[in-house]
Amino acid sequence: MLNTGPLPKALKEPVSVRTSQLNRTPYCLASHTKIARNLGWSEVQIEALHDAAGSEEFSEWEKVAIHLAEVMTLNAHGYSEAEFARLRSFYSEGEVGEPMAAIGLFNYFNRFNDLLRWSLRSLPAQRSWRLRA
Repeated sequence: MLNTGPLPKALKEPVSVRTSQLNRTPYCLASHTKIARNLGWSEVQIEALHDAAGSEEFSEWEKVAIHLAEVMTLNAHGYSEAEFARLRSFYSEGEVGEPMAAIGLFNYFNRFNDLLRWSLRSLPAQRSWRLRA
């Protein structure tokens, strides 16, 4: 899912990181922050995910996807028609479902990993993945 489809993985990873930040899932957050870095995302961008809407670190295209992750994770019923219209102004009909699927998948992965209480011991400590919604 993250490696296929019309949208670049470099967009889907930060959306996955933001979902994991909101869910406060250490394991997913650590591993996918590292992947996002490897795809070219800077520490400044990763830190700015917490306020992407107000940040100049992201394009409007990226901000819309990050906002989708926030609403879908925290209040899926709260996504308005205006927000959906804005999403569709940046993404084609075929692309719209792709970030939604990644966000949905990560909401599942986060809960799965939280329940298993997977350890971070094998992952390097990183400042940017600290638990902060």
